Amino acid sequence: MIEIGKLITDSQERDAIHVAVAPVVAFGKLYPGNHIGFVKNDNRTVGATASKKIGIVDPFLTEPVDKGEQFWMFLYPNTITSLRHDWIHPEFREEDTARGNAIQWITKWALTNGISYEYAMQCGDNRDFFVGHDVDYSQIPEQFWDNYEIIRDTKVPKVIREETYFHCAC
Repeated sequence: MIEIGKLITDSQERDAIHVAVAPVVAFGKLYPGNHIGFVKNDNRTVGATASKKIGIVDPFLTEPVDKGEQFWMFLYPNTITSLRHDWIHPEFREEDTARGNAIQWITKWALTNGISYEYAMQCGDNRDFFVGHDVDYSQIPEQFWDNYEIIRDTKVPKVIREETYFHCAC
């Protein structure tokens, strides 16, 4: 879980966060990052003197906000319903949404079959699905191969798709 406003104390990976923002009007001069709240009952006028702070002045502004100017208030983290967004930025070599969705699908599918994502991908690489529990010997679903192709950036021939089954490792 990403906890904005706290130091990172464990291993983390890049992610994206949803920050709730609201257009508001400055009651007085404000600076980027000032903690602010409503100073009138209009749900629009904010200031640093508010008794209850609910957010900050847009921290990406490069100049102060003058009285009467409109700007974005960034609400405090974890004060709204949590959301997650996938994002792409040209300076990051990032997994695209299709690849991320493919990883998610295979992870869920693997868990329902009692194996890990890594093992499922290894089985796909070897075209051989060994499992050590009760097996229904069913064909590997088309969705597995569709998602596998996205992740590995390769094509799986139709004959392999049709002839690859689960089987027992015993």
